[in-house]
Amino acid sequence: MKTRKLTISALLIAFGTATSHLISIPAGVSRCFPVQHLVNVMSAVILGPLYAVGNAIAISVLRNFMGVGTVLAFPGSIFGAFLAGVIYRKTEKKLFAVFGEVFGTGI
Repeated sequence: MKTRKLTISALLIAFGTATSHLISIPAGVSRCFPVQHLVNVMSAVILGPLYAVGNAIAISVLRNFMGVGTVLAFPGSIFGAFLAGVIYRKTEKKLFAVFGEVFGTGI
């Protein structure tokens, strides 16, 4: 099972990183990246909160290395992924995971 989780995690990180230059919304000093929110929710639902946080950190680091992200990518994605995972684990409802991700990103 661990190999399966790592493989899914790697695929989600690759997807999030590869699409980081396609959809980016400049908002002040930050860039909003809607695909990372999707990846955060998918990671939280499929893999759980810890893998979701790891994926969020990995995608944020890779985005910054490629020059398409900002430092503000870290707090939003980490808290959003964590809350999405925790809320999904408690409720088993995907819509609540989405709301948790949105709320966590706004913290």
